[in-house]
Amino acid sequence: MLSAAINGLPIPTIINWQVDYDNPKLIDGGSHLGKITGPLDWMNQQGRERDNDLVLIVDGYDIWFQLPASVLIKRYWKVIRQARKRIQTEIGSKAMRAGDIGQHIVVSAQKSCWPLGRHSPACWVVPESPLPHDIYGKYTDQRVNQVPANGKFRSRYLNSGVMMGDLKHMRLLFERVKVKMAEDPKSGSDQRAFAVVFGEQEYRRAEDREDHRGRWQEIEKWFGWGSKTSTLDPPPKFEKPVLREGVNYEFGITLDYEAQLGHAMHNGERDGAWITFNSTRSIQIARNKLKLSAKNEVSLPSDLEVLDQKPSLNDGSRESYLGQTTWNDASLYTDLYTSVVPAMVHMNGFENKHLTRDAWDRNWFQPHARSLLNSYVESDGDGPIAMSVEGGRNIEWFGVEKDRSVIRTFGRNGDGTVGWKEMLDGYEDEIFRDGGGKWEMPT
Repeated sequence: MLSAAINGLPIPTIINWQVDYDNPKLIDGGSHLGKITGPLDWMNQQGRERDNDLVLIVDGYDIWFQLPASVLIKRYWKVIRQARKRIQTEIGSKAMRAGDIGQHIVVSAQKSCWPLGRHSPACWVVPESPLPHDIYGKYTDQRVNQVPANGKFRSRYLNSGVMMGDLKHMRLLFERVKVKMAEDPKSGSDQRAFAVVFGEQEYRRAEDREDHRGRWQEIEKWFGWGSKTSTLDPPPKFEKPVLREGVNYEFGITLDYEAQLGHAMHNGERDGAWITFNSTRSIQIARNKLKLSAKNEVSLPSDLEVLDQKPSLNDGSRESYLGQTTWNDASLYTDLYTSVVPAMVHMNGFENKHLTRDAWDRNWFQPHARSLLNSYVESDGDGPIAMSVEGGRNIEWFGVEKDRSVIRTFGRNGDGTVGWKEMLDGYEDEIFRDGGGKWEMPT
């Protein structure tokens, strides 16, 4: 929450606040089911006039933000545009119209299909990653002498830790996932349910493509060009989804294959490191540690180069945290294979949980977190948090809540708030690491 605030995101809402999960009949007391029902209950409380609002839902314990809200929103739309172009090429405009296929929700991607096996439709049906086929060298997408396992696989499987989309389609998705979770409540995995829904969507899209082939696709089929295998005709032992008439399977889900929004570290911890772009030594140390060759050039992403925004608060309420510091001078977690600086870092996987403690001071904002938080709570929340250009229109994005001195909650007692002082109490030494003691609300 602190990293979100410092990067100028809207006031967060903590879902399932003070909710106890102690159902002995469910795995982890039912907490994974709560990751579906909690956000859905919150979304159902929002009026339909907010259907076009953007909603960002992230895991609560292992995600840090490192880039401003303006970058996050622009990247969301960039991923959506790329997905629309890709799906139109793959299945054609005719199938898109017939199946009412669009792209509305971006979900994080990871290298392994977990917790399901490779014969599940949630694993084998999903599209290939659009990343280069040789991005990790000749063993890309092969399980050969890999540490960690799947480390050389391109990310193509759903990770439910980060998802972003308009409220209308997010609500529809969570309603469907709730149904899938109820069908197998003892599975104990919200990610399993989301992955199954994504697999069903992709299988239905394959059916729509087959039913509404364009002229070029008919030529491809006639001459045997393109893929040698069909999604509708999988190898033996691979499970086919059972789709029923009258059920909607299209939710406009695409994955964040390049990790523009969030980088899932599980099996991908050797893809990236915290570096400073203006420091050749910083980059070389990271390259050596990850055993990368010099051909993996690393450069600051273009959307940070042109960003009229130093590492500071989004609304310009204070100067840059070190005067004239730019993003080239900031410590940023970076994928060294793609040069992508994700807006969020997701330390998922048991092997990466220690980073939530050990790597905290590698974030560009951590040494100045106390003063940056002070500026945030004192700043005016009325202005736009970001601006974007979509469909030739200039769009301003605003947070719903204006009072930055509190955090919103939604849980056992419905809507509520909790103050920053209460949230930070007892954790100041670990979070600020500046010897400043208790945090007090600025006066």
